[in-house]
Amino acid sequence: MVGATPGRTDADDESTGSGGEPRTTEGGGAVNPTQADSSPANPPENLAIEKREPSSWLGRLWDRPWRFAAAVFLVFTLFPFVTFLGISAAEGSLWLSGDANGLFEDLIFLSYGPVSFLGIMGVRFALERQYETLNSLWRRGLVRFESAANSTGDTLEHRSTLSRAEFESTVAFYDFLLSTATLRGTAAPDCPPEYESAYHNFRRVAIVLSAAGLLGLAVGTYYHWNALAAYGVDIWASANYPLGFGARFVYEALLYVVVIPLLLTQLCVSFFLVYHPLKRLEETNGIQFRRFSPDEAGGFSRFGVQSFSNVLAMMPLAVPMGIYAVFYPTTPQIIASLSLFVVAVPTAFLVQLWRAHRAMAKLQEIELEILGEALTENYHLYKERLSSADSMTEVEDEKLVVHGEALEKADTVYNDIRKQPTWPFGRTQIGQVFSLMAFLVGIMISLI
Repeated sequence: MVGATPGRTDADDESTGSGGEPRTTEGGGAVNPTQADSSPANPPENLAIEKREPSSWLGRLWDRPWRFAAAVFLVFTLFPFVTFLGISAAEGSLWLSGDANGLFEDLIFLSYGPVSFLGIMGVRFALERQYETLNSLWRRGLVRFESAANSTGDTLEHRSTLSRAEFESTVAFYDFLLSTATLRGTAAPDCPPEYESAYHNFRRVAIVLSAAGLLGLAVGTYYHWNALAAYGVDIWASANYPLGFGARFVYEALLYVVVIPLLLTQLCVSFFLVYHPLKRLEETNGIQFRRFSPDEAGGFSRFGVQSFSNVLAMMPLAVPMGIYAVFYPTTPQIIASLSLFVVAVPTAFLVQLWRAHRAMAKLQEIELEILGEALTENYHLYKERLSSADSMTEVEDEKLVVHGEALEKADTVYNDIRKQPTWPFGRTQIGQVFSLMAFLVGIMISLI
């Protein structure tokens, strides 16, 4: 019901008039509740988040998807593989005799290149989709601001407390955060302390992840250099093969300290940009109930698609685990890792959308409560009139007939609202998430 507040419903307005009388058209016919205007109000264009012109060569490269993909593939996949291939061939470590691991026997390391490429492109895809997702809030009429009309239609509990100025400030922060995460760059806006703190928290996450990557690099480097003592077997990148060791160190330093922390921070930003707008709208009663939704998710299907895109960007992390599970002996650690990942997929998908679900369920309950009270009152009035009729002529009186028809149509509207979705995703996203889970569970079952 676009443009309506939770304090008043289209069905209530159309099925009954003042004093319980059924509302009719000028020609005397009953108003059809399904003929309500379902088009959203004109969207506030100044709230739209547009892609900014990149301010650096890296941002300009990011802005060209095919060139960006080619550059990522060259830098993180093709060039490292050719380099390692040449060094290992020169040192004779492509294959090593006995239990030792040559380059072509180190399948986990060989997966780093493809995983890096898929991870970077997956995160880019998720972030680029955020523009369409965030803009769908106002372009689909899903935001409800506080206004003077609230005082007459809504109770204090159901009244929107979201001011337009506050929301514009929030949108400006999303714009800044998204431009920064997509490497386009933009000047920081004047934001409330809450948002400044959130931005600095993302920077702290990146620093902590880089520190953790540096620690992991140090431990891994020590074990690689002393492979015989640490693993009991030699490897192609150890003290006995210094060129391979040096090349691997440089490549892993780039991945562990720079690339992976950056990707995980960008992914955190993408998760935040799904969760936080819905959380803020739920806290301020700022979500508009859509009686006539353009999709099967109450108008929020873009957020369901975005949530799945964020989850999909996590999937490259499962590639090394899958390779280990297939080509190496099964261990409790790998079973535990896969189990955790299986649980993480649906959890990550649903947590992003939880606040929208709460708000949608609450709005549905409000609509049903208000409409139910009005229908109950008018139903009793209709029943009294019907029971007091002395003849069939009175029963067939036009006003009484119109009243009954209006109640039937309003009852249809009531039942339709009961069927309205309370989760911001459609059947397609559910099928996609379950397909991912089935794939991961299948791998786990094959290992048991």
